[in-house]
Amino acid sequence: MTPDETLDAIEDAYRAVNHAHAVLARCLADLVVGTDFAEYPYLGDEVGALLSISSRKASTLI
Repeated sequence: MTPDETLDAIEDAYRAVNHAHAVLARCLADLVVGTDFAEYPYLGDEVGALLSISSRKASTLI
């Protein structure tokens, strides 16, 4: 890979990560809006299990 191709690949990867971040944020917002207030404290547990991360980290995402 040439240096220019490497820079193009870096730019493409950066854009893909930004897009994925935006999709995740939108989906988490939809989840929060659609969740009953009484169940809100458990969202971190559910999202954490789904993403295989700690519930604390999931709660931070939410």
